[in-house]
Amino acid sequence: MQQLDPSKVEASAIDFTIEELIPYIQPYREKYTKDGAIGMLPHISIIYPFFRNLSDINNNLSRLEKLCNTISKIDISITDIGYFMSNEIMYFKPTLQEPILDVIKKFATEFIETPPYNGKISIDNLSAHITISSSKNHNVQIEKELALLKEKIPPNIKLNKINLNIKYDGKWINYKTFQL
Repeated sequence: MQQLDPSKVEASAIDFTIEELIPYIQPYREKYTKDGAIGMLPHISIIYPFFRNLSDINNNLSRLEKLCNTISKIDISITDIGYFMSNEIMYFKPTLQEPILDVIKKFATEFIETPPYNGKISIDNLSAHITISSSKNHNVQIEKELALLKEKIPPNIKLNKINLNIKYDGKWINYKTFQL
């Protein structure tokens, strides 16, 4: 694990990072999402925000590892593009929602002090997704471009690790990975 200056830690997040999608959607994420522009890779959020304080993050690593050890790999397929917030947020929707939502519920139960989205969205209303763009003005063109890449985008993906990412000095970095 990296040595970090605690004063430069701004936030943290727990997610399934999906490296297979980097070549296909990271360029859009870097250009059309705030988190992609500062290093967050394609992912499915589990808990955001997690702890903000580095000592709280470090003090909960064993708890986090113990929980990750109870989670199995999940096979998903990416077939559909969806939209949130009046077509502002464009995303890939994994076909298997239940196993992912079960993981989110496990984390929300274990880390009750850090509920997903600060508790602003009920767990029952969450939808597992992989944000591609948050630019309503460009989503139609992006969807057309992704349709041309459809044959290259891996349809089946294995979620086999959970990442703890930290927003550090203005950029998202991976702090710890937990293999499933």
